[in-house]
Amino acid sequence: MTELGAQLAGLGRRILEVAAGDGMVARCLRAARPDLELRATDSGAWARPMARMTEREARSRMGRRAAGLPPGEGVERLEAVTAVRRLRPDVVLAIWLPPGPLLARLVRSPCRYVLEIGAAGGVTAGGEWDWRFGHDFLEGPIEARARCRLDDRPSRRLHTRVTLYRGRLHPDHREERPRPGDWLWQFRPKG
Repeated sequence: MTELGAQLAGLGRRILEVAAGDGMVARCLRAARPDLELRATDSGAWARPMARMTEREARSRMGRRAAGLPPGEGVERLEAVTAVRRLRPDVVLAIWLPPGPLLARLVRSPCRYVLEIGAAGGVTAGGEWDWRFGHDFLEGPIEARARCRLDDRPSRRLHTRVTLYRGRLHPDHREERPRPGDWLWQFRPKG
C-alpha cells in the first residue's frame, strides 16, 4: 500500500474508491496514509450472488448456495458516478471494476484523475477501447504488487494493468472518436 498511497498523494488529497466491495483496500490505505482524505463507496449491486454471475454461471450453480458481496464496514452505499458527483474527489480509485461502461463514465465524471487497477484482455473494465481517453500506464512498483486471480504464475506475464486516466476536470482531458480504419476501432463494444 505504500507505493499506491504515495502515487495517490502525488495526485491529490481527496481520494474516492468506487466499487469498493468489502472496503479492504480503503482500510489498508487509510492505515498507510492517514494524511489522505479517503472515502469508499459501493452500489451494493453484488450483494445478491446472482448479480455478479453470467447467465451460464447462474445456470451451473442452480440450487447451490453462493455468497454475495455486500459493502463492508465504512463503505458508503452509493453508485460510483453519483458518488463522484456528490463527493468531488481529486482522484477516483477504481480497482477490479466489472466489464462494461463504468470506467468510461468515471473518466467523464467531474474528477481530475481516475486510477484504474484491472486486468488486461477484457476481464475487468478498462480494456483497450477505454484507451481513447488520455491516459498513462503506471508500470513499476504498483503494478508489480497488484495481482488478480489470473496472476497465479508470477514467472509468466502478469494480467494486471495499472492505468492513470485524465478525468474531465484535468486540463489535458481528451477523448478520441475512433472511426473505421483507426487502430482503436477494432476494440469498440460490439452489440
